[in-house]
Amino acid sequence: MSMTYIIKPGDTLIGIAIDNNISFVELLQLNPQYQQNPDFILIGETVTLPSVQEETSQPDEMVEVPPVLKRPDSASGEVMGRPQCKGIEVHEVVFKTGDSPEHFYAIDQFAKDLLDKEILETEKLINNYKILLDNAPKNNGW
Repeated sequence: MSMTYIIKPGDTLIGIAIDNNISFVELLQLNPQYQQNPDFILIGETVTLPSVQEETSQPDEMVEVPPVLKRPDSASGEVMGRPQCKGIEVHEVVFKTGDSPEHFYAIDQFAKDLLDKEILETEKLINNYKILLDNAPKNNGW
C-alpha cells in the first residue's frame, strides 16, 4: 500500500524525496502528473510515496580503533621520529566547482576509481531522468 504526503508551503519535490529517503526519479515515477514540470507543485496537493517496508535492524558491529601512537618530544621542543602521515602517489587533481584555484583535492588511484564510478552512476541517473521526461505525459495546458 502506498503512502501519501500533502504538500506544505516551502516544499519541493526534491526536498520531499530527500526527507522520505527515496530517489527523485522514483518520486516522479509514482507521480507522473509532476513529470512535465517538477517545479510546479501546489500547496495541499497529494504526492504518492512508496510503501514502507519494515527493515530488520541489526546492531552495528563494534569496530576496535587502534590506539594513536604518540611521537616523543625532544628536550629542545622539536618532534623526533618519522612523520605519522604517509605520502601518496597522486593520480588526479580535482577542483570543486565554484571553489577558488587554491582549493583542490589530490587523490590516489583508489579515490580516482571511486570518483570514476560515481561519475558513471551520476551519468546513468541523468540519462534515466531524461528518458523519464521523454516518456512523461505531455500536458500543454500550462
